Amino acid sequence: MLKTGTVIFDDPCDLYCHPRVESQLELGVKIPVMRWCAENSKVDFGRNRSGTAMVEMSVCLPVLVILVFGAIEAAEFIHLKQDLAICTYEAAKIASKASKVNSDVVSRFDEMASAKSMNDATVSIYPTLSTATPSGTEVTLTATIKTESNYKLPISFFGGLTMEKKVVVARQNI
Repeated sequence: MLKTGTVIFDDPCDLYCHPRVESQLELGVKIPVMRWCAENSKVDFGRNRSGTAMVEMSVCLPVLVILVFGAIEAAEFIHLKQDLAICTYEAAKIASKASKVNSDVVSRFDEMASAKSMNDATVSIYPTLSTATPSGTEVTLTATIKTESNYKLPISFFGGLTMEKKVVVARQNI
């Protein structure tokens, strides 16, 4: 039990949490108590703190908005990359068949790209395919797409980039 003046405290933490109580040393010198207590974290410094929340919000809100829009755009970027890979793989399936030519492969790629609402997507094929292309020939498909024409957000962190996906398949007698 602690006694300071006329106030009696059963718990020493009560003494330290009380903002107006001063502790007395054995020499009789009064020193203000500035201790932190878990039960009472409010300390009255005698100042007006009415604008603190507004200042904190004005500092934190732009950071949070940038983080949210950055996460959304990163998700769109990954989705676009996956869509490009899917379109290229579908075109590669057609390129592996012996009876198919370049126009069939490009047609399938464009069909998949339009189904996925991809703008400015192109595919190049090496070597040029014909019905006479021998079985076992490695065919390389290179698909490209511009990121700036495929985003729907007003701001863009990944704008101006060109994505590329390469797929190599072997021509088969199917």
